[in-house]
Amino acid sequence: ALIADYEDKLMLKGKELDLIKKSSEIAEKKLQDELARVRNQITEQQKEAEKQLDKVKSGYAEIVRDKDKLAQENRQLLMEKAELENAFTAEKKVSIERKDDFKTLTEEKDYLKFEVKKLSGKAEELDKKLKQTEDENKKITNANEAYTQKIKSLEKNLADSGKKNTSLEQVSQDKDRSREYDVLRRTKKLANDLEKSKKEIKELEYKNSVFIKEKEQYITQVNDLRDRCTILEDKLNGEKKEREYLAQQIKLFSTKERDLLKKDAQQIKLLSSYSNYIDERDNKIRKLAEENKQLNFVIKTAPERIAVLESETDELRRQNATLHYNLGVFHTQRQEYMMAIAEFEQALKFNPNDAGTHYNLGVIYSQYIVDKIKAMTHFKHYIALAPDDKDSQRAKEYILIWGNKDDWR
Repeated sequence: ALIADYEDKLMLKGKELDLIKKSSEIAEKKLQDELARVRNQITEQQKEAEKQLDKVKSGYAEIVRDKDKLAQENRQLLMEKAELENAFTAEKKVSIERKDDFKTLTEEKDYLKFEVKKLSGKAEELDKKLKQTEDENKKITNANEAYTQKIKSLEKNLADSGKKNTSLEQVSQDKDRSREYDVLRRTKKLANDLEKSKKEIKELEYKNSVFIKEKEQYITQVNDLRDRCTILEDKLNGEKKEREYLAQQIKLFSTKERDLLKKDAQQIKLLSSYSNYIDERDNKIRKLAEENKQLNFVIKTAPERIAVLESETDELRRQNATLHYNLGVFHTQRQEYMMAIAEFEQALKFNPNDAGTHYNLGVIYSQYIVDKIKAMTHFKHYIALAPDDKDSQRAKEYILIWGNKDDWR
């Protein structure tokens, strides 16, 4: 009865060991699968993180290059804008100066026109006076000619009267003296008038020459003023054309400035969009860096986790080996040697360096299931693993006894 109870207990113990064995095998397999999965996941995440980081670095470098290029273009636009502003300021200053010069020339032109008009009026007055003088001179000349004819007529009459007086010898002398006296008086008067007319003629000729000189001077001045007016008009026309050219240049500069301002605004908008893009990239890089940090932490702590899993696996292996060893002992005690061999072989799969398992297999193969080759093999492993064990001498003796025999080979 005691033996039957013991056998029942052994049977229950064997079933428990089988369950433990199966559960340990399942747990070991799960641990191995989980370990492989974690390793693969960590490797894939690390590769993906490296790809993302390389992609982000490449995109960031490209953005930095584009940003530098835009900054250089912006600096170039600012320089062009400054040059245009300086040129515009200079042209504006020149335009103001030219405007002042134009105003001065216009005033001078108006003044010269006034002088020309004034001198023209004086010339017209001189022409009128000269015409009047010529008319008076002509009248005096005509009067002088008339006086000269009268004098000639009186001299002729006087000569005729003298001849008559000589031939008649004092015929009616009283009457003739009176007439002669009257003729002389009239002749003297005519001579005085003639002399006076000559003086007036000389004075008129002098005035006429003075008037002619003044007229020539006025004409010269008028011609000079007209020439100056022509020069000023040409100069004013040149200034006007230059002002029109300057106005076109100012308009062109204004157009360029508007275009530059528009382009500058577009560049600023583009830089702003690039800045936002860079900020997004920076946030993504920081996020990826955080994820990379977490992955690095996982990778860093992975050896510890793997070590723990391996330790747990080794513990399970030892437990499985112990389980199969106990089952082998159980079957050996029940003289179920083939089942015992199977269990001991399973125990060696989990723990190949277990000296007790090799010893038990050596005993079974040497005494119960005779296989001297396997017995010698397991005893040799046993002696190598536990040379100082209490049963090592038995194994050595077996090897010495059967080591030189040829029939077992």
